[in-house]
Amino acid sequence: MKIKQDFITNSSSSSFVLLGVCKSISDLLENDVFMKPIYDKYVVAWKKYEPKEIVSYEDFKSECVDGYILSDYSQGELVQTGPDDAYVYIGRSPFEIKDDETGLQFKERVKTDIRALGITVDRLEEFCEGWYSG
Repeated sequence: MKIKQDFITNSSSSSFVLLGVCKSISDLLENDVFMKPIYDKYVVAWKKYEPKEIVSYEDFKSECVDGYILSDYSQGELVQTGPDDAYVYIGRSPFEIKDDETGLQFKERVKTDIRALGITVDRLEEFCEGWYSG
């Protein structure tokens, strides 16, 4: 048996396929329908660990928010972050189409879900993102 004694790196890759929209974090920060539930989840989570560290809603938006915060505390599977922390992808995987649902019905469901977050959507886009870090 051989044992590696050199420097060993730790690396990872991530990817997703999504039908939806891509929004800048700066645009989402102006959307209280989208941001307020994220802040509320943040407060609940931080009350368990650091109740004195909880910041106000306005400070949260200006100081704490990045793509990872948005995906961690957001609306579940609808929000994905990519390799660029300035943008967030919002939508659904095409693999979530139901057995009794047409493609058009699926697209309308995705639009409805996105609009429920206070985001205007005229046209859905297909995103196939993948990146390697490490």
